[in-house]
Amino acid sequence: MKAQSAIEFLATYGFLFIILATAIILITLLATSTGVAVQSQCASFGTVSCNYVDYYIGNGYSLLLFSITNSQAAPVNVISVNATINSKTWNGLCEPGFLMPGAEATCVVNLPRQGNIGGSESGFYTVNAEYCNAGVGSLNSVECSYEPALYSGSFYTYVSDTKAAVFSVSVARAPSSLQIVPYNGVPQIPSGYQVMQNGDLVAASNALGFGYAYGSGGFVGLDHLGIRTIPFPASLSVLSDSAACSQPYNSLYSVAYSVFYVNSPTRVGISAYSNNAIDVYYQYGGSGVWDSMFQSSLWNSNGNNEGGAYVSLASGLYGIAVASAEECGPGVQALAVNGLS
Repeated sequence: MKAQSAIEFLATYGFLFIILATAIILITLLATSTGVAVQSQCASFGTVSCNYVDYYIGNGYSLLLFSITNSQAAPVNVISVNATINSKTWNGLCEPGFLMPGAEATCVVNLPRQGNIGGSESGFYTVNAEYCNAGVGSLNSVECSYEPALYSGSFYTYVSDTKAAVFSVSVARAPSSLQIVPYNGVPQIPSGYQVMQNGDLVAASNALGFGYAYGSGGFVGLDHLGIRTIPFPASLSVLSDSAACSQPYNSLYSVAYSVFYVNSPTRVGISAYSNNAIDVYYQYGGSGVWDSMFQSSLWNSNGNNEGGAYVSLASGLYGIAVASAEECGPGVQALAVNGLS
């Protein structure tokens, strides 16, 4: 009877064992073969998903960057974020801190310099947050009643000496009776605006700074702030539409968030350009206090809003946000940050 049971067991599950063994062998070969490139990847263990991961080695420090999306039906408020590699944990910063359903955030964790360029790093990330149990009708954190939540995931990424700069973007349409989008002292979607798309913009970067220029219509191909303007990505295609110059208006308001690191105290130059309205904000370490670079001086529709200024920053992680409005015709927005240490 025992022999018969063993034979039946092997007949039933033997094929599955063969498939499993083959899969293990293939994974081992892929992981050890020098001729096969395994792309960086991250995986989430909950309803806040991971989109992208990058690991950068700088001058005496390392930066882990990853992008997350709120994939659940309720807004989420991010309290803190950390990453664990080789049983050691370091804290970071995510921007924006308040995520509507479908919205993205860019997170950066500063670590001591470790790893080798061309090598790989793997570990886990944790997002300590709270979700809004008031539902999708709540457009900001004030309207929410919160419940604690913990979101986590794993990552595997190659180590590079090229710094990544990714901006998480939300685009909203203003009420049809409104052409000129009023200046806002903080970078957030105003109440009464309809969120149209969520996506990301990738900036060109080096050890000393980063920048981007995205536009539509005749702006594509032109240089702004020394950067060649390229079309908006498909995930933010609504920004490629021309805004109506007469009623009913379809003006757009977008906010692009990211995080950058200052290795030692320095003066950082920040420049912006738009044919409509634009402003740049920054805050230290998730303090919740946003400083404006240009106030309302670039927030108008004169067709050529360009400005630049320097700001002295202490070492640490900083949130940065670019608010822009398209109020008539095609649009362009450009940002340049220089002087990072």
